[in-house]
Amino acid sequence: MATPLPEAHADRLARLLNNDQLVLFVGAGISHQAIPHSGAGDRLPLWRELATEVALTCGEKAQNYQHNILDLFDAISENQSRGALEDAVRKALPEKAYDPSSVHSQISKLPWHLVYTTNYDDLLARALGESDPIDDEAKYEWLSREVARRPRLIHLHGTLRNLMTLTGNDYDRWAERNPIAYNNL
Repeated sequence: MATPLPEAHADRLARLLNNDQLVLFVGAGISHQAIPHSGAGDRLPLWRELATEVALTCGEKAQNYQHNILDLFDAISENQSRGALEDAVRKALPEKAYDPSSVHSQISKLPWHLVYTTNYDDLLARALGESDPIDDEAKYEWLSREVARRPRLIHLHGTLRNLMTLTGNDYDRWAERNPIAYNNL
């Protein structure tokens, strides 16, 4: 059983949320809960499953890389091409075949200052009604817009349209390649 949040802490979080000062960070667990159009029990893959699916598409074996997705993705990018890797990731994450879950819906109802995600899919964007979230360095200037026009969603690693952080090399050089994002974070 989970330990309840201390009341003082819950009150502080509620005040921050009410004052447009609370930021939410969302990872892959939320996408794993997406609702498939097929009605079957399909789920978007988590990290390890993504490695297995991409490896299969690219003719690799994830176990040859001890299931280390970054080593696998580096090898595919170097030995085949970045484009082949990106195509395999897009195939493994068919975002249009899924709808946002009830968790996405509940998150969208709260007045977060910003929502950060490392997910590539567009499920949070759809739930939040964000037609153009921040997904690259050039778009961070949008945070200076007036509140009504400012995006609430930031894709730290990009989106399926713009897979800017995918390989181990991308992660190693993230701060160097994304200085505005790094400073904002």
